[in-house]
Amino acid sequence: LMISDIANPFFTSLIRGVEDVANAAGFNLILCNTDEKPEKEYTYLDVLQQKQVDGVIVAPTGENLDYFEALVDNGFPMVFIDRRLEGIACPAVLADNENGSYEAVSHLIGLGHRRIGIVVGLLGVTSTTERLRGYKKALAEHGLPFDKELVLPGKSKVESGREAALQLLALNARPSAIFAT
Repeated sequence: LMISDIANPFFTSLIRGVEDVANAAGFNLILCNTDEKPEKEYTYLDVLQQKQVDGVIVAPTGENLDYFEALVDNGFPMVFIDRRLEGIACPAVLADNENGSYEAVSHLIGLGHRRIGIVVGLLGVTSTTERLRGYKKALAEHGLPFDKELVLPGKSKVESGREAALQLLALNARPSAIFAT
């Protein structure tokens, strides 16, 4: 199991679930943490392939596209989680990020909020792109303008998310709600 950030609570619970299912099926789990670093991801993929593991479940960093494509083309068993890589035909287990974001922002609008800030994860990662698309869709469908000043990256870390929220609250025209992805 190759995750992108072991400190992220989402991945902590995911690790637990994957380990339980793998053990029940008679497999052992090797855990790799890339820290969102493409070079660590590449090294782990190389080592796991050399060790001839039965397969890899990976939350990709969004880099190493050529290497992932070569692995998939050569039949290396792999499943993406949380994120996918565009153009690579690999099974994936994903949340409905766009609809989840749309529903959350629509709920805030339903509560009367008209100026809604959003703290997103890492820019360029598919889950972040999908969540931002849902945010924009909800605003548009409710006749609210999109203001890029209200969009700040939290880099998928608690501390950077807190800093982004504080930046939103420091704006002259503060948001009445903040949606943190």
